[in-house]
Amino acid sequence: MAQIICHHNGRYNLYNTMSDGFRFVSSLSREQLESLIEKEFGEKGLSELPARLELAHQNGHSTPSNESLDEFLCVNRAGENENFLTTEECIFRFLS
Repeated sequence: MAQIICHHNGRYNLYNTMSDGFRFVSSLSREQLESLIEKEFGEKGLSELPARLELAHQNGHSTPSNESLDEFLCVNRAGENENFLTTEECIFRFLS
């Protein structure tokens, strides 16, 4: 799946691995995320969501690697004109 769930302090966003940036300009609540997953991926998406959320809560992202959120975001292009943002900037702009 090209969209990775990112998590910080109870807030969520989807990270697109094709564009190396966040999908939404502001974070989502868990309820908003669940609604979005259901709308876009149906029951299959909802059935996979608990495992993805468990990873996101452990590492800050839903990939199966043990990387920290900082390590995961080390190649992002989430800034203006596809510029790199620090993890702190990503959290401030997209996960709070």
